[in-house]
Amino acid sequence: MNSNTRSWGVTILRLWFGLLIALQGYRELPQHWDSLWSLGLGGMPAKAYLAFAASGLRLLVGTALFLGIAVRIAALFAAATAALAMWRAGAVSPESLLDHSLLTTTFIVSLAFILLGPGRLNVGALFGRRR
Repeated sequence: MNSNTRSWGVTILRLWFGLLIALQGYRELPQHWDSLWSLGLGGMPAKAYLAFAASGLRLLVGTALFLGIAVRIAALFAAATAALAMWRAGAVSPESLLDHSLLTTTFIVSLAFILLGPGRLNVGALFGRRR
């Protein structure tokens, strides 16, 4: 496989994955927002704040991945939130990783973007330096 084919494959995967992560964060954000304001900011446990922050981070990371802005940094945050969610769900053994397939897929694809970069058609290339 030549590098042009690989770049287009990474681009298609990045667009799909960015849309998936952004929609997941967009879907979860109102639920956590309502729970934050229903009991007041001071009365909520730290778990509610972390859930709200993770949903907002998923929305931002997914948007950045879809647009191709700071893809490696966004993928690092996506991998970190997936690893945190896997750890909180108790998926620390190889058998339990198969039970949490969406989190495992998110973690592995994020690692692939950290290694491979954004591919083609990214907004980050417009702001980059020309050599």
